Amino acid sequence: MSFISNKYQNIKANAMMAASDTINLRHDIIDLSVGDHDIFTDQRVIDAAVRNNVIGHTLYTHPLGDPKFREIIVKSVEEDYECKINLENIIVTIGAGHALYLALQGIVNNGDEILVIAPYYPAYIDQVSSVDGNIVLVKTSETNGFIPTIGEIKEKVTHKTKAIIINSPNNPTGAIYPKSLLEDIYKLSIENNFMILSDEVYTAFTYADNKFVSMLEIDKNLTNTIVLKSMSKDYAMTGWRIGYMIGSEEIINIAKYINDGITYSAPTICQEGSIEALKLRKEISIKLRCTYNDRIKYAFSRINKIDNIEVKLPQGCIYLFIDIEKTGLDGVAFSNLLLESGVLVLPGDIFGDEYKNYIRLTCNKDIKILEEAFDRIEKISIF
Repeated sequence: MSFISNKYQNIKANAMMAASDTINLRHDIIDLSVGDHDIFTDQRVIDAAVRNNVIGHTLYTHPLGDPKFREIIVKSVEEDYECKINLENIIVTIGAGHALYLALQGIVNNGDEILVIAPYYPAYIDQVSSVDGNIVLVKTSETNGFIPTIGEIKEKVTHKTKAIIINSPNNPTGAIYPKSLLEDIYKLSIENNFMILSDEVYTAFTYADNKFVSMLEIDKNLTNTIVLKSMSKDYAMTGWRIGYMIGSEEIINIAKYINDGITYSAPTICQEGSIEALKLRKEISIKLRCTYNDRIKYAFSRINKIDNIEVKLPQGCIYLFIDIEKTGLDGVAFSNLLLESGVLVLPGDIFGDEYKNYIRLTCNKDIKILEEAFDRIEKISIF
């Protein structure tokens, strides 16, 4: 007899999990699959964590997070978004995924419907399922830049709708939602009494004249909005595992209660470094944005020279969502073909069944390495 919960009896390893295993098994791979940086954390952030008497920061912080860290979050939110919050509107978490988990646990009842805009970050599906919510997809297409209309969202809303998860800049497409759409989503949520869970993990990565708009600029009173932030991508701090949730005091109190039996508090030393990172946020974000802007432009130019694959220049984020339909292969077959040449990417169907003719490529390598990756790709026999 298996001791595994019925919920997990028939799980299948997804492509993201498999990608990690592949990297460990092969040393000749250029990994363009996962959304991790090849850029180290700013040395000043590391130094700040070390010089603040590490020995004095090995105990628990407050369950909501180090007050000094939350104070700098309050200040940054007011400066960046003209939104006034207080310390009780914040809980520090172990990454944004942890924040989303606490939010869903706190608001979802069995059978509640959660709107998810596709293509989506795969963890949304797993997390909604884990709290017994029902997933309702709002599908988008490249024709509209992978940005839904308010009409497409509205037609999915029912009396069972409890929340919508939005992600801008979007993983995997790089789409940035305009302020007008966010305002319409907010109005719709007020009219139909549902929550907005805004995943704002890639805010530093906007290109050309595209501007990121936070839900904190729309719902300044946090009436029915929960914002999920992370130090991982915007500050090249993925391994530090620090994120945070911003919401009403009622929501944060529930998150604190749930988290008491899980992690209690986020790592103390990592919060010390995060304080310095937020102080330097504009300088750090400009450097990262410029680096990825150059990489994305290079990868975009190389793709446009290859027959039968197409991509549009993303508005933001660190990925290219590439249409490979004209090759006659689906994303899984195409990804496997690239792997044979030593280039690891992700098939599009993990971001939604409708996107099986896409792959996601992460521009997380130096241009010299990207050059080698595309040299390998161009040698594939189907081109």
